[in-house]
Amino acid sequence: MDRFSIYVGFQIIIDNLTLLLKRYAIMIASIFTIIILTFLVDTWKSVSGKNLILILSLSKNTPWGILTSMFIHKDFYHLYYNILSFLYYSLILLGAYIIENIFIDRAEMSALSQTLAYIIVIFTSQTIPSIKLFFDIYNQQNIVMIYGLSQVVFGIIGLLGSSIFVPFSLFLVRQIEKTREIKPVVKILFVGVFSAWFFSSTIVVIGTHNFLNFIGVGIPEMNVEGHIYALLIGIILGALIISIKYDKLKFTLDKLRNPKKFLNVEKSREKVLIKFSQ
Repeated sequence: MDRFSIYVGFQIIIDNLTLLLKRYAIMIASIFTIIILTFLVDTWKSVSGKNLILILSLSKNTPWGILTSMFIHKDFYHLYYNILSFLYYSLILLGAYIIENIFIDRAEMSALSQTLAYIIVIFTSQTIPSIKLFFDIYNQQNIVMIYGLSQVVFGIIGLLGSSIFVPFSLFLVRQIEKTREIKPVVKILFVGVFSAWFFSSTIVVIGTHNFLNFIGVGIPEMNVEGHIYALLIGIILGALIISIKYDKLKFTLDKLRNPKKFLNVEKSREKVLIKFSQ
């Protein structure tokens, strides 16, 4: 392999990574913003000496914990495990999005919908179960405190699962459209509901605990209900949101048939030629 071909190869990688960073800039920024905020809260807890768990956790005296409880953790092990799980499943989800877009004709539009789904699932998987838990513990005599990022992690796992089946949903839609016209609203609901149903059925067949053990995540003894709700929110709400713009998208194999065009090889080659000519 000559030097020119090596340069072209590197240019292809750089150009495609740059494109992906642009498409998923908001999602990537959201991932690292949550990680940084969580580490800052933990540092504040260590430096100040204050019992921030009492202040930021969810309890009947701290309703703001509906949102802030995701940033506070009991100890370093709790923090480390949740941050690692959050980053791990967020990056796997990002990878799944990128692979999924190989089978979708307009990747820039699907990336926008995917990013929107990720952000909304993070917010709702934290707040909606927490609101219900707040009212559940409000009248209890015992002091109950709920905290940690794991509830959000379960929401991301649910979104990841249903997202995997989105290309299959689009494929089925394409087969149906060969014989009859499908209205945009029906298409959106079909893609979202079918994706969520398929993944949910997979969990039912495997068994919830077997499924969670398989992916390396167990439900903590505390806040079992919140984690289950977060998982369901990720599966159902995430699939519906991600399919919003999918009424304009189609399943395709063209990118696999013509990878040079998909990877913009000629543009990268032209850039290297200009550099060599200079």
